[in-house]
Amino acid sequence: MAEESFQERTEKATPKRREEARKKGQVAKSAEISSFAVLGFSLLGFMAFGPILAKTLGSLAVTNFSNLAHFEITPYTIPGHLVHWMKQFAQAAVFPAAVAAVVGTGVAVLQVGWKPSAEAMEIKWEKFDIVKGIGKLFSMRSLFQLVRDTLKLTIIAWVAYLAIDVESKHFPLLVDMQLGQFAMTLGGMALRVAFKITIALLVIAAADYAYQKYEYEKNLRMTKQQVKEEMKTLEGNPQIKSRVRRIQREMSQKRMMQDVAQADVVVTNPTHLAVALKYNREEMAAPTVIAKGAELIAEQIKHVAREHEIPIIENKPLARALYRTVAIGIEIPEALFEAAASVLAIAYRIKRGDAS
Repeated sequence: MAEESFQERTEKATPKRREEARKKGQVAKSAEISSFAVLGFSLLGFMAFGPILAKTLGSLAVTNFSNLAHFEITPYTIPGHLVHWMKQFAQAAVFPAAVAAVVGTGVAVLQVGWKPSAEAMEIKWEKFDIVKGIGKLFSMRSLFQLVRDTLKLTIIAWVAYLAIDVESKHFPLLVDMQLGQFAMTLGGMALRVAFKITIALLVIAAADYAYQKYEYEKNLRMTKQQVKEEMKTLEGNPQIKSRVRRIQREMSQKRMMQDVAQADVVVTNPTHLAVALKYNREEMAAPTVIAKGAELIAEQIKHVAREHEIPIIENKPLARALYRTVAIGIEIPEALFEAAASVLAIAYRIKRGDAS
């Protein structure tokens, strides 16, 4: 661990590390994109449904103000009237509000995908530590965020000021307008200002998302030692795997040596290769290789064959062909039938001679 602390995090995050970060709720997302999307779609909604909404609100205003003389205005009735008016306004504004909520949720899902994190929603009591909280307030990260957010607000305020300054030339004309025309003109000015602010938010959101993505990848980077440790965990320790393979190989060789005792003949190179053949006319269509090996394994095969009085016959071409082309447990190919038959015939004669 001490060595790891001095290593630089130069390696990209592995899928396992990304998955662990995702479970903790650590994802690359920008709140500015959601703000831009909500404002942008709200703006489009007001452009599309603004006249209808204005007409509805206008009718409500006319109706309520026309009947104002009939309302009983007392300290006890005013709350009821206010609640009634607020309900009417909410009914008119519920659709734009619903659109904004759906868009905000949809943009968040598009950024990070739909995978709620239970761990991220858990209450972490260390967040209520006042000392740590004060330390975070005066950290370099908090200072950077303060400068960044101040810059964002400055840009938005500057764009809004320029947009309002352009529209200010129309202000003197508002004095001579009727109420309906006044409302339409003022609404158009507000939409144009909002549109320019939305464009500024788009630029800020794109830059913020790029930064959040960079910061996210940077924080997920791993040291070479961490990658090695993770690979060991996923694939197993190489030393353990090597030992397992060695044990499997030894067990396989042991079973193969046991099968040599059932062979009819062992074909040799004569010193480097040994191949054990078995042939049972009733069960096999052709002779089958039941054991083979080179160097030390070949010597072991010949040793077992001598112990069980199995003929050992030298045939270099056949031994090489069987060793290279036929796997253990597989019948020999037709091209080797004649050579194998001659070797088996010699082996059978040797056995008969021994028997006699």
